[in-house]
Amino acid sequence: MKLSFKSVLALGAVSVLLGCASGSPVSESVDVEALPSGMSRIVVYRTQVSGTAVQPHIHVDDRETGKCQPEGAFIVDVPPGTHTVSAKTEKLQTIEVTTSAGETVFIECSITLGVMVGHPKLTPVRVETGREAVKDLSLIGQFAL
Repeated sequence: MKLSFKSVLALGAVSVLLGCASGSPVSESVDVEALPSGMSRIVVYRTQVSGTAVQPHIHVDDRETGKCQPEGAFIVDVPPGTHTVSAKTEKLQTIEVTTSAGETVFIECSITLGVMVGHPKLTPVRVETGREAVKDLSLIGQFAL
């Protein structure tokens, strides 16, 4: 069976759309700044659509939380302190973030080129940048440690 260029293009578009997060936008689902008393919050998000097939699980303090899913964000409520955030494909990416009570920390997850599969990249961003980035993304989960 021979596929036309249009067919290949259409199949590619469908596969990209299927890999993206779906659900209510963060701005309609949760107030990312409203925290339980004495807690802090880590928000992990991915705006990048390229590399859709690569969606590594994100671990916070060695506990599996959400996935690095295109156009998606998830929230992890944590006690104040230093926390390890990691993601792994063929390469492990680990960062540490320190939070204070009542503080929200935003981490952008992206995928970079790898040998066999893309590598996760975790980047802490300014609160203003993260708040703006997540408002139209789909909320893909809430977790508490």
